Amino acid sequence: MNMSYDFNDPDVRELLDCFFSLVRTDSPSGEESGMRRKLTAILEPLAGKGETDGAGNLKFFIPGMLPGPVRLFSAHMDTVEPGRGIDPQMGSDGVIRSNGKTVLGADDKDGIAAIICALKRVIGNNVPHAPIELLFSAGEENNLSGSAKLAPSWLRAKCGWVLDGPGRPGTIYANGVGKIGFIVTIHGKAAHSGICPEKGVHAFMLAAKALQMFPPGRNGNATVNYGTISGGKADNIVPEWVVLTGEIRSSDPALIEILRKQLEDAWSGIATIEYGAGYPPYVLRNDGFIARTKEVLSGMGLNPEVVDFKAGSDANYLAKAGVDVCLLAMGRADNHTTAESTRPEYIRIMSEAVFRLMTIPWS
Repeated sequence: MNMSYDFNDPDVRELLDCFFSLVRTDSPSGEESGMRRKLTAILEPLAGKGETDGAGNLKFFIPGMLPGPVRLFSAHMDTVEPGRGIDPQMGSDGVIRSNGKTVLGADDKDGIAAIICALKRVIGNNVPHAPIELLFSAGEENNLSGSAKLAPSWLRAKCGWVLDGPGRPGTIYANGVGKIGFIVTIHGKAAHSGICPEKGVHAFMLAAKALQMFPPGRNGNATVNYGTISGGKADNIVPEWVVLTGEIRSSDPALIEILRKQLEDAWSGIATIEYGAGYPPYVLRNDGFIARTKEVLSGMGLNPEVVDFKAGSDANYLAKAGVDVCLLAMGRADNHTTAESTRPEYIRIMSEAVFRLMTIPWS
């Protein structure tokens, strides 16, 4: 597909205006109300009245002319910090970035812009389309907290696409890892480090031994990581406690449970373990749905590739809710940093993909 673009093209200008307007609307996780209002104002003239659930997720339904299942298109409304006062800049190299003080917010407002502009083309040109459901989630960047609370009965669609993946357009993530988070508190015994260190039990040394028994790194189709460590009170006190936080990730639920047991065995007797936020893995087993998705992307010259996703997305909980779902790559780079960037052609390409997925007849 031709990736060039012309700023004088009204469709390109509208897409960029849409994207810039979205990223200029602050919506850090937990503060999505302004974005919900903006999306409601944009979409209700096209899609009818929207609905919001108790978690702050926003959805729209548009009846279709084409036979076949309801097709879901999803993106999340929230951004990571620093994400307030975003000032998008179009560089002379054709790359869109922030001013360097914030993230850009392409994660995931490029996905929202692609959906909006595709729907405007469909409705504005009276193009026959499938029944369409739009879902804009809250709290995705906060351990998928919005999609975690989705009631399966609230959604009509049983198949769809989440526009929120990293990598080049054409990449399809048909499965993704699940995660459990943990907090390990190691219990030692305090003592004066100069006068009577032998009376103490050094919590850091206990932790070091246990870390050798259950180390971080790759473990087959899984990864283990310890992300933070804190403890102790002063240099002249044998530390009586240390706290580590970490995670286990895998697309295999059974392997996650095996590693959870190994974690508990390694720290048994010296620590207490609490489990924090996590999410379930997902695997798309609908080969026909994957094939249809690949066919549409192939028709655009995107050379689709199906790969595994090593992080979480709303696809995890949509799959749990009974939706056959693909996560589609958006082309953005360096998300979650102030160097985050995207290109106009990536958003345009993915908006075209959404348009075709909305309108292609399925037998």
